[in-house]
Amino acid sequence: MKDERIIASIDDGHHNGKGQLIGKGGDVTSFISPTLIMHGAYSSFGSASQNPDVAEFKTANADGQDEYFTVFQRLRYGEAEHMIDTQNQDYLLSEANRVFVHSMLHRMGLSGQKVELVTTLPIRRYFKKSGNLDQDYIDARNENLKKSVIPMNGDEPVEIVSVTQMPESFVSYLSLLIKYQNNKGQGRISIDSEYLNKDILILDFGGQTLDVGVVSRGQLQTKKCETFEGVGMLAVNELLADELRSYRKNLDRLELDNIISTGKFRPSKQSDAEHDVSNIVQSCINEVYTNGIEKIKARFPMHDFHLILGAGGPLVSISHLVKQLIPEIQIVEDPLMSNSNGGLKYLLKKKAKASDSEIA
Repeated sequence: MKDERIIASIDDGHHNGKGQLIGKGGDVTSFISPTLIMHGAYSSFGSASQNPDVAEFKTANADGQDEYFTVFQRLRYGEAEHMIDTQNQDYLLSEANRVFVHSMLHRMGLSGQKVELVTTLPIRRYFKKSGNLDQDYIDARNENLKKSVIPMNGDEPVEIVSVTQMPESFVSYLSLLIKYQNNKGQGRISIDSEYLNKDILILDFGGQTLDVGVVSRGQLQTKKCETFEGVGMLAVNELLADELRSYRKNLDRLELDNIISTGKFRPSKQSDAEHDVSNIVQSCINEVYTNGIEKIKARFPMHDFHLILGAGGPLVSISHLVKQLIPEIQIVEDPLMSNSNGGLKYLLKKKAKASDSEIA
């Protein structure tokens, strides 16, 4: 285990995980992995060494007993039914989530490293409705992630020495407020004052939730924020799978993601012929998101804000609908990575030298 501490940020969503760190050359490096994890070792299907798309790990459960998990990058036929359901609030405190976060850190090249980690939480799991921190939940999540996870391929484990939780949507705001510049391998942090003196509404579209953050003059207004559960791409996937089930029953999440992004579907694997199902895709997206967005518009009048920001990976697929419903919205430059990027910059800023804003 190396003594140097690496700062890493992971937005470990219910749909996929997004990670960022500062690479050796000083640039921000991004990683993404689908949230596909199974109880047990892959040997129940075959040898993990013969499948480059899986990684096996073990960790201790609540009783102190070893528990094995397999993390997937893509699925083979019949494997989808064995995946752990990540579409629930308990997932973020589970052994499965712990293993998934550690697997992300290994994919980010941090095997054997000591890591200072920042991760994200939906606003209403970070704050209570009173606006106060849900400290018990935050502490439980931090302790869960810091527990040891052993890779079964012989790699050294990652040691998470500290965990910082950040509320989603607010970290997307921080991705704009905090600027990072790589100056010949030396990182410099600065603040973009354009985002300091405005009332800003942030809509963060996730896999399981739609988070609404309100920032006024640089401060998060915790009592005004909200999380809409079940308004995310996982719900779109479920609707789409149901619509297409008469053609094929074995549709895994990665194939559904591709259908959503392209609007194309192969009714039979025995043929390369594709059908245009873009109307079906759009109908599923409309059903999941329209009511949620209309509720937001009723609760948060758009004209009360200087700026409406949109963030989150689903915007890659649903931006057309969102812009129809909220013409004023401005989508951040990289909506998929905005939460992870804001978390990384936040922790880098905390580490920056106060005298010259350089990162040691």
